[in-house]
Amino acid sequence: MTEAFRPCPPLNQSPLQLFNQLQCPVWVISLETMSLHWSNHAGQKLWPRSSLRAWIKHAQQGRSDRVLSRVDRVRQALAEQQTWTEQWTFYRQGELVSMPCLCSALSLDACPEALLLVEGLDERLEPALARALRLTETNLQQRDATMLAVGEAMRSLLGNADSDQAISHALQLLGSMTHVDRAYIFKNHPHPVTGDLLTSQRWEWTYDRVTTQIDNLELHNISYQALSPEDWLDPLRSDCCVSFRLRDLPAGHPLVEFLGAQQIQSILALPILLQGNFWGFLGFDRCRTDQLWTEAEQNLLRLAAAAIGCTILRHQSEVKLASFNTQIEALVEQRTLKLRAAVQQLQQEIHERERAESQLRYNALHDRLTGLPNRAFLMEELGRTIAQLQTTDSLGFAILFVDIDRFKVINDSLGHQVGDELLVAIAHRLRRCLRPVDSIARLDGDEFAILLRDVGTRTQAEQVAEAIHRSLARPVTLGSQEIFTSVSIGIALGSREYNCAELLLRDADIFMRRAKAMRSRHEVFDRAVHQQVLTTLRLEYDLRRAIAQIEEMGIEQASRPEVDLPFSLRYQPIAEAATGYIYSFEALLRWNHPELGPVAPDRFIAIAEETGLIVTLGLWTLYRACYQLSEWQRLYPELDRLRMAVNLSAKQFSRLDLIEQIDQVLHRTGIHPGTLKLEITETTIADNSDLAEATMHELRARRITICMDDFGTGYSSLSYLHRFPLDVIKIDRSFIAQLGGRDNTQAIVRAIITLAEHLGMQTIAEGVEQQEQLQWLAGLGCTYIQGYWLAKPLSARGAGQLLVQRISEAETLRQTWPAACPDKSLPVAAIATQPPQG
Repeated sequence: MTEAFRPCPPLNQSPLQLFNQLQCPVWVISLETMSLHWSNHAGQKLWPRSSLRAWIKHAQQGRSDRVLSRVDRVRQALAEQQTWTEQWTFYRQGELVSMPCLCSALSLDACPEALLLVEGLDERLEPALARALRLTETNLQQRDATMLAVGEAMRSLLGNADSDQAISHALQLLGSMTHVDRAYIFKNHPHPVTGDLLTSQRWEWTYDRVTTQIDNLELHNISYQALSPEDWLDPLRSDCCVSFRLRDLPAGHPLVEFLGAQQIQSILALPILLQGNFWGFLGFDRCRTDQLWTEAEQNLLRLAAAAIGCTILRHQSEVKLASFNTQIEALVEQRTLKLRAAVQQLQQEIHERERAESQLRYNALHDRLTGLPNRAFLMEELGRTIAQLQTTDSLGFAILFVDIDRFKVINDSLGHQVGDELLVAIAHRLRRCLRPVDSIARLDGDEFAILLRDVGTRTQAEQVAEAIHRSLARPVTLGSQEIFTSVSIGIALGSREYNCAELLLRDADIFMRRAKAMRSRHEVFDRAVHQQVLTTLRLEYDLRRAIAQIEEMGIEQASRPEVDLPFSLRYQPIAEAATGYIYSFEALLRWNHPELGPVAPDRFIAIAEETGLIVTLGLWTLYRACYQLSEWQRLYPELDRLRMAVNLSAKQFSRLDLIEQIDQVLHRTGIHPGTLKLEITETTIADNSDLAEATMHELRARRITICMDDFGTGYSSLSYLHRFPLDVIKIDRSFIAQLGGRDNTQAIVRAIITLAEHLGMQTIAEGVEQQEQLQWLAGLGCTYIQGYWLAKPLSARGAGQLLVQRISEAETLRQTWPAACPDKSLPVAAIATQPPQG
């Protein structure tokens, strides 16, 4: 035996000795050891030791599953402190004795385990207690029967769709299984005249030998007021049960006669409530006995009454629902024709909407003017083509970025209508140069993109480009006009290195611009060149950061001479060709990159013009140059004629607020408008001639000098000289460099100078580097010269030193200048070869 089942010590001490005074048998049993620890004298007589030992031996050795299961149930009951009765059977002196035994838990300090206390209830010894136990057992049996009946009735009520049939069957189950004589249901209803509450029997079940009352007219339209309402109506209305025996009612009570006529001895009535309202009641009659219902039975039957109420309520809801459905069907029938008409109209609207959506999808993916697919369509196609190349061994592809040359000039000069017609005609020609498998799209304005499929070599893509050039070499006839045009094409070959359509299109765009800049017909994307482009992009990024410093500080504040920035100005003097007198300085922008050092002006200025950064940079240059001129005029009052020349880009000149900006610069710096000279190019004027003319008149009204820069390299339209209020023409350095060689160059320069004289304009020859050039220009009557022969671009400090030196030598220069003695060497040469430091 294990430690957990160590037996208790013998229990032969008080208080167990008190059980010897009882006449009924008592036993104390240990379930852990399956042993009998103690019994009183009556128990020993009824259960001899020999049989006890045999029972214990059998129980300990066998320990069958049935015995063990029984022991577990008893042990659980003891743990829950339960008390119960069992019927035990004994053999006493050859006689079979059966008696009820009361079992309970026994706890004693001398024993740690829970013990089973068994008390035998011999009727001869305890007759009252035995009768009470039998009565309790009978009540329990009746309760179980009632519980079973209620369960079956509720199942019938829930499972039968016919409520009338379900209630009748439930009454049959409740009546037969609870052993009553009659079960019935009464329904309340108001009196048709007085409105008093009446009740009538609706359902009934009766025992075979009991007279049915369903046809008894006295059980219809019964008034509660006539049946002692305080004993009947009031409790039921308050959701209480009514239960009594007829013999318990006082003589003369209204219910005595009423119930006696139906041979009722005891009655139970349970209220039926529908949504809190007293609908009627469920009744049970006992006609053969006057036994009452226990509280447990009443509570169970209340569940049956509630289930019947739910069934009645469900039936009422179904009736209402059926009526509602009938009404709905009528309404549906009435509106069927309307709905059919509405459906037909809706179908028509859906069809029109689908057609509209289809048109919208088409418009979203196609260009309205040319009918070609647009950028969105092309990007989808290009994305699918790239993905296909990544996953299959298909041939490569190429993208051609096509831009019409000088389309803006054509559009502005001939009108937008002609421009649109030209785009349509070019789109048609481009399509005719392609195969059915290729795709073309209009990107924006005068830009097109072509997707060539199944292209494996560069040569194939260039062949298509050449076919496009040949097709567009023929003039385009629009009405009575013939228009000659050309295109610049950038070609990018598809490869597995590309995983994004935007990158491929970007590379083609970059090399289209390269083709346009190099005046070539087309350019094919090259990695080495692309690296140069990336370097340019890096330079653009750094340029943006440098300009951001100006914008954060404020352009006017950042332009003051004392502010240190990566940008600076160099000043190249412009002198009178006849006298050598320094007439003005041209402000030249420089950028000192923090890592690359000085960046060539033509390199970063081109980036600034392309990105629009030139607007901020140009305004800063204007401020800085005017501030420097103001400083020189303050230091050298005798230089009141000294002027400052500043270049204006096309984007600056086309701004509507240019005049306002210039007025603000003049006001802030304090210089006289007549000392400011603005240089513009022929391209600037050609981009928007009407705006240019209006702006130049505004500048002329302020006495600001206007100079046309690089004359002879652009359009060289003589109409510009006649139409626009120009003051100075600047002869491009390319003509000056060739003066000593080709005769036609000298003729061009002579013609420009002569033309300017007749138009009342002055001329500036830039790029003068030799004495012979200076002498020749002075002889032709050129007004001013600019170049390395005079001085290289100087810092502000160096230019100031040059001014001081030239002031002191002014008289000498006038005496020795080539106009007076052309064969002598110029004193200015020493200045040019050894310019002031800084």
